[in-house]
Amino acid sequence: MHRGFRSYTKGGLSGTVIEVQSLEEARKLGSALKGKIVYYSRPFENKHLRTFYGYGGAVDQRVFGANIASKFGAKACVIRSMTGRMDNVPHTGSTIFEEGVTPIPAVAISTNDAVLLSNCMKAGETQLFIKTNCEWRGQKQSYSVIGRLEVQKDQRRSFLLEVI
Repeated sequence: MHRGFRSYTKGGLSGTVIEVQSLEEARKLGSALKGKIVYYSRPFENKHLRTFYGYGGAVDQRVFGANIASKFGAKACVIRSMTGRMDNVPHTGSTIFEEGVTPIPAVAISTNDAVLLSNCMKAGETQLFIKTNCEWRGQKQSYSVIGRLEVQKDQRRSFLLEVI
């Protein structure tokens, strides 16, 4: 297995978003994911006294979601932040690809942006533009990625997703 550091979008990419709630749902959709941007939107559950249980119930999307999406030909993956708070700060972390699976861009969005994206998708087909600048620089201490999700003001449901 290897990390997704090789999965950058040199000039950016755009595509239609398909929303799923689980890894199993993505597997069931199979070839319908081809050429799409897969959006894993299952929220962190706040019902547990120990919040790590809520985290553990949702983090599989971030760790393995892009791997599954890539197996079915998706071009990128967007993951709802792994936190129980509603905020504008995406919680990022590891994404793992199996050997032989082509890494695709995988980005986290904040919980507030996740709700916005889900609501836009309820109104109809939604397009995303994603641009990342990832590279391998060896093992070093790292920090969270800062991103921006911007909704255009016209009637189209278009988004700009920028990872810095």
